[in-house]
Amino acid sequence: SALQEVIRSGTGYAASSLKRTDLAGKTGTSDDFKDAWFIGFNSDLVASSWMGYDQPKSTHEHGAQAALPMWIEFMGTALKNQPSHT
Repeated sequence: SALQEVIRSGTGYAASSLKRTDLAGKTGTSDDFKDAWFIGFNSDLVASSWMGYDQPKSTHEHGAQAALPMWIEFMGTALKNQPSHT
């Protein structure tokens, strides 16, 4: 339930735009903003998105800013016409 709260009212709130009740996930940002990610799932699918550089340098962004929009776009397509599992 803690990972569901990330979507309901936490750093992953933008994923609520998918209008699904079965999503959960976690945003992440490494020290010095070198990596940003979001890992999210429902009972059918787990997907992660990551943003960073092969040669480490700052992205200047948090996971919710950099990685979450990519995840939302992917999951929106992947779960289209699939029922929510509550």
